[in-house]
Amino acid sequence: MPARHPTARRSPAETWSPRSATGSSRSSLGEDPMVTLGVSVLVLQTAVFVGIAVSMFWYERSLLSPGGVVVPGYVALFLLLRPEIVAYTLAIALVTAALMRYASRFTILFGRRRFAVTMLAAMTLTIAIELIVGPFTGLDPGFQVIGFIIPGLIANEVFRQRAIPTLSTLGIVSAITAGITILLVGFW
Repeated sequence: MPARHPTARRSPAETWSPRSATGSSRSSLGEDPMVTLGVSVLVLQTAVFVGIAVSMFWYERSLLSPGGVVVPGYVALFLLLRPEIVAYTLAIALVTAALMRYASRFTILFGRRRFAVTMLAAMTLTIAIELIVGPFTGLDPGFQVIGFIIPGLIANEVFRQRAIPTLSTLGIVSAITAGITILLVGFW
């Protein structure tokens, strides 16, 4: 085979390897891309998949949403490993829902507009607490909410169907999701 110039472009067939196909190659930062949120991608995908299935089944039976279809999968991952992050996420969601209920007295908030404003309010509240309050209170940098969208999704459902039904449904569906995920892929 003739020698190639070091800067010559390679075809995808020449650069493909089993490691690149599985995603197990390392990123430029030296982090393993197969680990997200402290768990493997397989566990994350399984938990979200099971969470969606269980939450849809639960909604069809009770007409109560657990805070969005993807929320139970993410909450299930942290229920056993980092329950303080679940509590922090729920606190942000409840404060956001209270702010939205207050704001809806003075503005017209419904449908997509309310959803978008709720998501932005949850993200803003999360960033404000982590950046402003964190350095003064010694808040651990690893102490964060579960994703940026999860508090907003929960807050939107709390606004829509009240806190007790949403949080109780979220707890039940997340526990079922965690149990099924442990049975399928083991304890993470």
